[in-house]
Amino acid sequence: MQKIKPQLIRFGLIGIGAVLLIYALNIAENTNSVTGSDILTDPSEQKPSAYLTESTFNIFDTNGKLSKLYASKAFFYADKDSITIELPRFSTSHTNANMQLTANKGYYNPTEETLILEGNVIAKQIEEGNLSWQLLSNTLDIDNKLGTLSTQDKVTISYGSHSLSAVGFEGSFSQKEIKLLSKVRGKYVL
Repeated sequence: MQKIKPQLIRFGLIGIGAVLLIYALNIAENTNSVTGSDILTDPSEQKPSAYLTESTFNIFDTNGKLSKLYASKAFFYADKDSITIELPRFSTSHTNANMQLTANKGYYNPTEETLILEGNVIAKQIEEGNLSWQLLSNTLDIDNKLGTLSTQDKVTISYGSHSLSAVGFEGSFSQKEIKLLSKVRGKYVL
């Protein structure tokens, strides 16, 4: 019976390891970036490539305007170019007003500069330190490139004791206008 030399086993294991490494690198190069609604797939099915706690993302638009996205916990998924955020707080400013948005959960796509907020969404506009108006909804989509907010869910907008409710909402920072899409109801208190 012929004896196998330990050095031959070592070379064999190194060769197998090299083949597996080349295979893994080839798979990584062929991974596609995913956008839009694919971000909303169940994150428990995949593992994040990075994890952050108590972090702030400084986001600059093409004009250099700064917006800030705070996250109590953030999970980055490189294969989807997305960040899943627990308890997000987003703040941005336009003209003399500041916008502050909060929710239970958020999904941010850095390439597209889109933020999807879900669960107990509150958007507040604050002018010169005073609350101007407040929007409540279950979901809200923010496109930082276009400066727009939108949802297909029910919204309630309040200003002092006055309020409007509707199903569906579109708003623009640059044009300073909102559209209530359907089932609009209002309450005006004298």
